[in-house]
Order: sequence, then C-alpha cells, then structure tokens
Amino acid sequence: MNAVVHRDYSFKGSDIKLAIFDDRVEITSPGGLPGNLSVDLILQGRSEIRNRVIARFFKEIGYVEQWGTGIKRIVELCKARNLKEPEFIDDGAFFKVIIYKVPDSAGYENKILDFLYKNGKITRVDVEQLFNVKERRARDILKNMVDKGILKRKGKGSKVYYELNKDRDFFIQK
Repeated sequence: MNAVVHRDYSFKGSDIKLAIFDDRVEITSPGGLPGNLSVDLILQGRSEIRNRVIARFFKEIGYVEQWGTGIKRIVELCKARNLKEPEFIDDGAFFKVIIYKVPDSAGYENKILDFLYKNGKITRVDVEQLFNVKERRARDILKNMVDKGILKRKGKGSKVYYELNKDRDFFIQK
C-alpha cells in the first residue's frame, strides 16, 4: 500500500516490483524519497505526501489511519513476529523495502529458551509448531543452537530431543 501511495508516477515505464524469495520479500518502488526525507527521518515517522489524491483516497477507505505511520507499523509488525528488522534503501531513483520472512536467530533462540524453561525439553516437532516451519528449517534451528553450545542433543532416532546445555555458565535459571 505504501508503494502505491508514495511511488513517483513521473517515472514512465517503471512499475512497483514485488520479489518473493524463500527468506524475504522485496518491494521496490520507482522514485526515491521525496524532498529532504531520509531513511532515518521516515523511521522517526516523518512523511511527505507525494500523491495527495491517492493518499486521501486510501485514507477515506480506511487503509490509512494517520500520515507518517506506515513505516513505523511495518517495523512494529516485524518486531511483534520476532522477524529481523526490515531494511529500507533509498538510492534516489528507487525506494526498496526488504521484509524478512523468518525470525532472526535471537527471536528463535529466545522463544525456544522460554519453551525449555517451561517444559524442560524440546523436539523438532515442537519447533515446527512453534514457528510454523518445515522439518528441514526446524532441524537447522536446533543444530545451530547445538553448534553454539546453547542446547544438548539427547536420545536417538525418533526419540531425539534437546535440553539446555547446563555446562554453559550464561544461563540464568527461571
């Protein structure tokens, strides 16, 4: 929605581009940030309306609540889902937003640690359900935490589970 409202329509032959990858979505809009805006300023909530008619229309149909809240809302929604913070890139000719689709490792780790403090152990299936990921991704997450020394793998075959590595001194028991 932000791309439609804020794009520079004077760029003939350029369209808004949406690229969907396994780990991210990239939205590229023709035209850099208007006026004296910078990425830092838009992250603070500063906004300049390039297309007043389109912006007013979106506001009247309820898609825009208040001017200058779109970028903040994107950042807040990503944080609420433990996603890596989105990237905003302005090269003067195009404005690109990169929204990552998978939680950053700290988001995964914190949620797994919370689960372990409550349940004592975690399985690959638990991780699949916690993060709505496929088996391969769940295995990668757990392996990464084992490699970092956070978890210990226990059991064999279908009985594999993971526990906190209590040999590490950085854990505070809850």
